[in-house]
Amino acid sequence: MTKARYDAVIFDTDQTLVDSLSVMDEAFHQTIRCRYHRRARITDLPRKDYVGISIDRIIASTLRKLGFDDDVIADEIGPTKRELDHQLIGHLKNARRKNLEELAMPGVRELLLSLKEYGIHRASYTGATAAVNTALLDASGLSPLLQARSTSDDGHNRLDILLNAYAKLCKVCPSDCHELHRKNVLVVGDSPKDVEAAHDAKMKSLRITKGWYGFEQIDPLPDYTTYDLSRPQRILKTFILT
Repeated sequence: MTKARYDAVIFDTDQTLVDSLSVMDEAFHQTIRCRYHRRARITDLPRKDYVGISIDRIIASTLRKLGFDDDVIADEIGPTKRELDHQLIGHLKNARRKNLEELAMPGVRELLLSLKEYGIHRASYTGATAAVNTALLDASGLSPLLQARSTSDDGHNRLDILLNAYAKLCKVCPSDCHELHRKNVLVVGDSPKDVEAAHDAKMKSLRITKGWYGFEQIDPLPDYTTYDLSRPQRILKTFILT
């Protein structure tokens, strides 16, 4: 009889569950145009200045590139972030109305459905705000397949946010289920920070090598690697089921 190797899987949201860069880039463009009457995109910056970089620093780099002084930039980060969230949520609501479920990364929906079928708990975590995360997951059609979500509203760093996702999963476990141990939780993400957070939380990690970070060497090493999640049955058989 096939059994699950893990009791729960916690997914990074951005570029793991959802292709968030494309919508974020458009919302960022609209924010800069509306607020400063200038044109700029996140992807106009060098890759090293936006991959794995906080939105505060991305805004600062963009405004500096547009010629703003540091004193002005410091005052503008907060209002620009709020406008960006507004633009992003609006864009995602429009996407949902158009049924643009292609926001979900290839294979993810099928993988989540299979995990549900095997009784494996499912959560997501992200450095985005709760409002933005909800809009992303709703627009991609993934919200009903996740039992818990953790966002930047729940913690100050990636480890805190991950542990909050774990705590929320523990609460939704049926009262008759066995205790959810961290060693039986698999964290899936594309960033070295996902691997580091999983390691610090005493959880296992599956790192996706497609995309922003590629095959670059990281420390600590992940427990497993895969190119992407586009073949959900292979992911299940190789990493999750015994």
